[in-house]
Amino acid sequence: MLTILAVAYWTWPADTKSEHLKSGKAYDPWVAYGRLKTAMSLFAAEFDRRHRGRGIRAASVMPGNSLTDLPRHLSQEALQGLFATVGNARASAGLAPAKLKDIAQAAATSVWAAAANKDQIGGRYLEDYSVAPIEDMPNPFADGVRSYALDANRAKQLWLKSEEWIAAVL
Repeated sequence: MLTILAVAYWTWPADTKSEHLKSGKAYDPWVAYGRLKTAMSLFAAEFDRRHRGRGIRAASVMPGNSLTDLPRHLSQEALQGLFATVGNARASAGLAPAKLKDIAQAAATSVWAAAANKDQIGGRYLEDYSVAPIEDMPNPFADGVRSYALDANRAKQLWLKSEEWIAAVL
């Protein structure tokens, strides 16, 4: 099983404390999107831990920056502002500019993962056709995966909280 992530996860760790969900703070779509992507990575990590003994593996895939339909609700100014924010953050950290991939290039890591050795990719974060290194650099737009996105304790907490939330509505 593969979960598809986005660079947005880098800026907003998932939070399982329900008081944060009911805090009354204004909805911020980027915060919500980032937390969703972090939660998806944690879900894949915990799913892999729970099911690897049965030969079922899971991993998270970062397809890379590409222009999909995601920004269709953004104004041109907002989209250019996002590109500028990412570019400035990478430049200030001495990182190379982020490159946009076309759709086929963005899909390539998912295709690679589907054919890869499941024991080499299980429970991991994949980018650019390989297992990504853990990189906890303070810059949110650096390459690699942040350790909190694969943290076993956070993954288990989120899984248990998800079971609690599901049980509450069933």
